[in-house]
Amino acid sequence: KTTQLPKICLDLGRGTINGGKLIGHTQPRRIAATATAKRIAQELGSPIGQDVGYQVRFADKTSHTASIKLMTDGILLAETQRDPQLRAYDTLIIDAGKDNGIMVGQVVYANGSTPIGKIDHVSDHSSVVRLYSTSGEKTEARLSPNGIDVVLEGRGGGNFSAEVLHDLVVDPSAIVVTKETNSHTIAYFKKITSDPRDPFQTLLLISPVNMNELHFVEVRQ
Repeated sequence: KTTQLPKICLDLGRGTINGGKLIGHTQPRRIAATATAKRIAQELGSPIGQDVGYQVRFADKTSHTASIKLMTDGILLAETQRDPQLRAYDTLIIDAGKDNGIMVGQVVYANGSTPIGKIDHVSDHSSVVRLYSTSGEKTEARLSPNGIDVVLEGRGGGNFSAEVLHDLVVDPSAIVVTKETNSHTIAYFKKITSDPRDPFQTLLLISPVNMNELHFVEVRQ
């Protein structure tokens, strides 16, 4: 999994080789960063530093042609001091697991306040996020401003659907939010599909976050 994610990003058109910027990939320790870089370079059939490089304390093996850069958390943190927007990267993969206090069930946020999923699995140095928009995934939420509870069903690619009573009038600016007191927006209303013979109508909704443009996420309790 650790070596596959950067290669998947390459296949999706990210990285210098595709006309983009760096794919940054953090590891908690120097040994893990260097070993992972060497493994990915070997799998891609290129010498270390050419397409895949790494930067750790006292060592930088990343050339201007590199598409993937492995580094420790500390290196990335130092880069945020020089460039808070991290403009050298078009993708960031943050490996965080039990060693970082990550736990199953924690909510993952994008762009500061948009919940996009929950931690589904945790190993020592990495975690798997289950997106709310994953096809078939069901999430309890609330339709606003109507104030009624709904069940969001993921349709993939940041899209959702939810069923409500046929006679419910839905405002064009409606949103779906989390159910806690300090709610956060999960999805925007797009349109309604309905059949006059059906007692329910289906709302089609979309996440405010473009999953393909995410650079980093935040994990909270």
